[in-house]
Amino acid sequence: MAKDKKKSPIEAFLALPDSDKNRIAAQYDKRFDPGEFHPLTVAKNKLWEKAKNRRPRKPS
Repeated sequence: MAKDKKKSPIEAFLALPDSDKNRIAAQYDKRFDPGEFHPLTVAKNKLWEKAKNRRPRKPS
């Protein structure tokens, strides 16, 4: 018996009704308020530097 494959985030989004898709997409249509942003904490900055400096993997 084969397991059902879990849907990718894109497939899950496409399976939603149009009203839900519009509601989710509306979150990304609003303008950004610069006051909502703040500097990274020390811990988050270390994590960002680690991710930024990571070498990409070779495709197998």
